[in-house]
Amino acid sequence: MAKDRWPIDRALSQRILVMSDTYMLAELTVLLADVDSEIAKCSARHRDLEPCQDLIFYAAALSARTLETPAQIQRRFQRAIVLAERLYGPLSDEFTIELIDHLATHYQSIGRDDLAEPLERLVLERRERIRSPHLIAATGDLGSLLMRRGKYREARALLERSNELALAADPGERLNYVVGLANLAQLEYRAGNFATADRLYEQACPILVRELTGSTAELTCWLDIGILTMEYRTIADARKLFEVALARSTAVLGAKNLWTLNARSMAAKAASIEGDEQRAEALFSDNRAALADAPPTTPASQRGPIYFEEGAHYLRHAKQLARARTLLRRSTEEFLTAMAGFPEYDGEARKVMQKAQPAFLATVAADWRLAKGPGAR
Repeated sequence: MAKDRWPIDRALSQRILVMSDTYMLAELTVLLADVDSEIAKCSARHRDLEPCQDLIFYAAALSARTLETPAQIQRRFQRAIVLAERLYGPLSDEFTIELIDHLATHYQSIGRDDLAEPLERLVLERRERIRSPHLIAATGDLGSLLMRRGKYREARALLERSNELALAADPGERLNYVVGLANLAQLEYRAGNFATADRLYEQACPILVRELTGSTAELTCWLDIGILTMEYRTIADARKLFEVALARSTAVLGAKNLWTLNARSMAAKAASIEGDEQRAEALFSDNRAALADAPPTTPASQRGPIYFEEGAHYLRHAKQLARARTLLRRSTEEFLTAMAGFPEYDGEARKVMQKAQPAFLATVAADWRLAKGPGAR
């Protein structure tokens, strides 16, 4: 017979509900401490933890949005997953599988796709076994992860399978199919198939912008189409798209969100290539100021493009090689310093950067000498 759940104070329950989709760090940290306090009271009276399950599940989910270390967050999820398996079995879609999926999502958010991949595979395998209503999403999620890891053949098969499932499902899954088209477009772009990517984006993005306004799918569309347009069409068209991406991301996520910083970086790059240096400098300056407020848990994979975009731009497009070399050296140092400040998140990235730094800066120096002639330093 199931035991009664531990009674959660109404005020605490309301705070959990209100904070479930926010990233206000200070408030989340206080809330997690209060939930932990309730878990301690509950576990002192119930050694089997069954009445404490809601609190333990909440704590795991909340911890992924705080500054706890990866090891601390992993322990919270492991405790929650073990408890869910004992109470509901390994194939519980609502509890066990969902917790595994949340942990995989957390690993992806800190740039550890290598740790997320086996978990996403487990989620898909279990959801296939029970014919879960979330099977379409699980198939697409693993496909998107493998795409980021460069495993394009398997990623394409999974993304196409996700779309087939969505088409065969009821009309309510129509948007999942459209999201799948956008994911396939991103894969084709990464694989260098620009024309195919362009066609798929043209099919998917107008619908996503209209039907999922304010979602990450909408924001991704503006940015991805801008990047494709910059390489496949004209800088002028790309610049317009990046400015829209920046405006939408700022409105939805705020001026200092990392998504907004990336959009601002691309808008600055396009402005500079077009010769509007005043606009470019203003945007780059805004980014440098905003990046100082980024959480220390921000992974290298997200910080990197923002640190390097300005220097890389001047190197590739403006041909201001002296300035490029200065900026690249400074950004490399800042990048390594930032990673050293949170080694559990960025240890592997830091090793790669340190190994690549001499050859990278040697390339910059070679470009400088070629531009200035013999004897240039």
